[in-house]
Amino acid sequence: MLAEELKRLDRQEPGWDREARLAGARSALEAGTARETVAAVYGEDMVREAETLAAPIQMIGFFIARFAFGCATVGQEHMPAMPKVFIIHGLTGSPNGGWRPWLMAELAKLDVYACALSMPEPGAPRLAEWVEEIARHVGRNANHPLYLVGHSLGVPAILRYLESAPEPAEISGAVLVSGPCTTHGNPKTEEFLAKPFDFASIRRRAKRFAVIHGADDGVVPFSDAEIISNELGAGLVSIPGGGHLTGSEGWRTLPQCLDALEEMMG
Repeated sequence: MLAEELKRLDRQEPGWDREARLAGARSALEAGTARETVAAVYGEDMVREAETLAAPIQMIGFFIARFAFGCATVGQEHMPAMPKVFIIHGLTGSPNGGWRPWLMAELAKLDVYACALSMPEPGAPRLAEWVEEIARHVGRNANHPLYLVGHSLGVPAILRYLESAPEPAEISGAVLVSGPCTTHGNPKTEEFLAKPFDFASIRRRAKRFAVIHGADDGVVPFSDAEIISNELGAGLVSIPGGGHLTGSEGWRTLPQCLDALEEMMG
């Protein structure tokens, strides 16, 4: 189904398809996704070309975020309702970093559209802009079952979005990974965390929650995960030796996140 949608978009917006396929194939291969799975999604020709490239593709994040996993807006109103997952990276993050490409590829196997959003000014984030970006994608896909995944600063961004989102809940589930809910002296994240969260409102605006956190996270203390879990009535998965669950720490896959999403989708 994903491959058919890519072909349809190529007919409506010629020129993007080849670059999007190549970027997505390379990113998925680098994330360790099985070659046959990547070929099933992008095509054998794209896999062969991705395997021969000697240098990184500079626009991977752009094409993944806009096109490769269902984020293109062309004709979305005509697509059948199916689960969609939007992934929000953290401070200084990018759509194709860490375990995000792997998660998108794994969800593609399940015929689930997944998109790692390219959040505005990741090195100097503004709360209103990040909330607006989440709201924009949710609004354009309101006829689909929607799931949000946040990592690090992406978690309070999701929580702030949910505080002000329309009721009844439009979000079927949210997976919150390594996210803070209290301030820790970083001025770049202060705007997201200074005001206490209205957890009662947040609970009403998403149907299910899951929290995942490294037991030895040196960036966001585990106590923040415990607060979020308790306030939202969500299960808490502690990952021994997980740290902040970043790519720089070696986290190129995160099966706990995939498991949480599959459980939510039933």
